[in-house]
Amino acid sequence: MTRSFDNFPYNAHDYAFYAISTTRPQKYRNIPVLYIFAPPYEVQIEFNLTKDLKRFNERMAAAIKQRASAIEDWVKANSEKKICLLCWENIDSCHRRLIADSIRTAGDKSGISVNMDLG
Repeated sequence: MTRSFDNFPYNAHDYAFYAISTTRPQKYRNIPVLYIFAPPYEVQIEFNLTKDLKRFNERMAAAIKQRASAIEDWVKANSEKKICLLCWENIDSCHRRLIADSIRTAGDKSGISVNMDLG
């Protein structure tokens, strides 16, 4: 499952929660960051300055491609868990969709069924 911090699924008690952003709101400061899915620092800084979502997605897709093997390992290690990935933006302007696609691809390569609820 993916959600924005503003849409935190408080009723999902059986999920492990991880941020996929390099920062978190203060009230979620104890949620660990999965840096494998977070934007590289330079990509995030460029986006913060330009707000160029197309460029951000291109650079994020390239970062995900470089991390494909590590993502596949992560999917294998977490295949039995329910996980919620959290970020700042709504789904239309966030990299969560790219991350969900990379998780599905890694699952396909590993023969692991992955169900994603994007929100």
